[in-house]
Amino acid sequence: MADPNGTWTLTVTDRCFGETGSVEAVDLQLQPSALGPGCAAYQTAVDEAAGLVTSAGATVATARTALVQASEAVGVAQSATQLATSDAARAAAASISAVAALGAAKTRVTKAAKALKAAKRSHKKRRIARATTALKVAQAKQKVAQTVVIVRQEAATAAATALAGATRAQVDRQAERDTAAVGLATAQDALVDAIRRQADRRTELERCLDV
Repeated sequence: MADPNGTWTLTVTDRCFGETGSVEAVDLQLQPSALGPGCAAYQTAVDEAAGLVTSAGATVATARTALVQASEAVGVAQSATQLATSDAARAAAASISAVAALGAAKTRVTKAAKALKAAKRSHKKRRIARATTALKVAQAKQKVAQTVVIVRQEAATAAATALAGATRAQVDRQAERDTAAVGLATAQDALVDAIRRQADRRTELERCLDV
């Protein structure tokens, strides 16, 4: 490369007719037309390092977006799990209540059956009729209570299944978030390395140009 240091001479030639006009400012900018054979490789290395920095930066941006999305998905999954937990608790409580109601209905049927036996021993038709009606009513209520138990137990089972699914989904989303966090950290490390490599290549180029 030619040495730009030294004495420079600027010559201005007026090729126009007349005596008007003047030169008010002159600006000189030096740009090497080409690098010497020894420095061209360093410039190429700098350009390649710049490309790596750009690529690594894009990867970091993508990884950061993935982490944000994964974190949002975790939040949604947590909300779903909380809702499923509440639903499962209510369904379980309703099932327990239905079982208790069925037990009370069975007790009433037992009492009504004993009352009918006592009425039959008394041989009083009206008493027997009343006791018979009471037993039928108690038995009908017991059947209803049994149906309620079945329905509520099925609902409790479904709610428990939904809770298990929501819990698994939350665990999966958390794992995805953790993976995304690792991916971002890895991408950031790669970007730091690329920036450091770019700085090293520039230093090497500058040393070559100073020779």
